[in-house]
Amino acid sequence: MRKHESFILKPMSSIVEEAVLSVSGMGSSMESYPLCRYVKDALMLQLTGFQEQKLKCIMWELATDDFDFRYQYILQQNLGECSNANDKQDIFKHIIRQIRKKETGYSIPEYSRDLIINTSKNVMKNAFEGTILKSDSDREFKTYLEISKGLTKKSFGVGEQLLCGNVGGLEATKFYKDYLYRQRNRLAHNTASYQENIPGFTTLADPNDKLRNYFLFYAYLIMIDGIFVEAFKKYLSVV
Repeated sequence: MRKHESFILKPMSSIVEEAVLSVSGMGSSMESYPLCRYVKDALMLQLTGFQEQKLKCIMWELATDDFDFRYQYILQQNLGECSNANDKQDIFKHIIRQIRKKETGYSIPEYSRDLIINTSKNVMKNAFEGTILKSDSDREFKTYLEISKGLTKKSFGVGEQLLCGNVGGLEATKFYKDYLYRQRNRLAHNTASYQENIPGFTTLADPNDKLRNYFLFYAYLIMIDGIFVEAFKKYLSVV
């Protein structure tokens, strides 16, 4: 087994299950609300950090096997934190192209993408159903369920394109940048400590504000993770 293989193949859903377990002994009442908010913030940071480290490990594995790739993309290209949409798109493109060196024209099959999306939705439903994280944010969870109906096999991993289509009516990459990635940065850099009264009334009045949804962020990250795991499994089978 490769050095990073077990970590790369570990499903991100395990982190969600650990977070839910941490509050399983708490009852739902007024005092549970700040705890739930803290756990939801922490879970967001854990998921994004987990994925960023996984993508760096994937790039390291590609560079270990292909010396030309190592020189061109590791020594000459700054990968950054592997956290924004462009970074993730580049890494997905690289792994698909490495696979295509061995299997011309490869793309993740539709049935695999369909299974990843449906499994991710089931993970979310089973993990949060009956927990205080859901009951204290019931409206947010119902909004997630409605928006997630539009996430299908056509939303991720089509050809060399990682993020496809739209999320709740907003183009996928823009959703990632303006909502998911922005929230990631607010938490990672603790900007809430000095940015008071954010979001403002203008933001709250925006119809797209429904996309500022933690459950949607979690599901989207889990789906992206599933696509990368599927691609890496294929990579291991052809190198």
